[in-house]
Amino acid sequence: MKKLLLGLGVFLFFLLGIILRPVPSPTAENTFTLTDKVVRVFEGPCNDIVFQLNSGDKYAYINRGLELGLDIEVLNQQLKGKETHFKLIKHWTPLDWNNSSESIAAIETDQGEVLYHVIN
Repeated sequence: MKKLLLGLGVFLFFLLGIILRPVPSPTAENTFTLTDKVVRVFEGPCNDIVFQLNSGDKYAYINRGLELGLDIEVLNQQLKGKETHFKLIKHWTPLDWNNSSESIAAIETDQGEVLYHVIN
């Protein structure tokens, strides 16, 4: 019985490690570019700035973007309805198994203006 409980405990520990693993720091190797129209920009949980994209149920977010001094209203004025280039971090977790909500490493307008950039 002790071995079963120990085995179950180890399994749950590894499962939680997979589920709750943090988003890695962005680098050129672990990011990819997505170009899409921005439907709207709004506040998410934990001071995140969330971008609803035109391609289905796809969202992208800047983790704690409000704490970085970014302004949702300004971003809405600059990006709403416009093609925008996002650098997104490659990261998979069972909590977001279909990658419908991805962390942003960089944002560039169609005119080449960089609005946000944290890639090392």
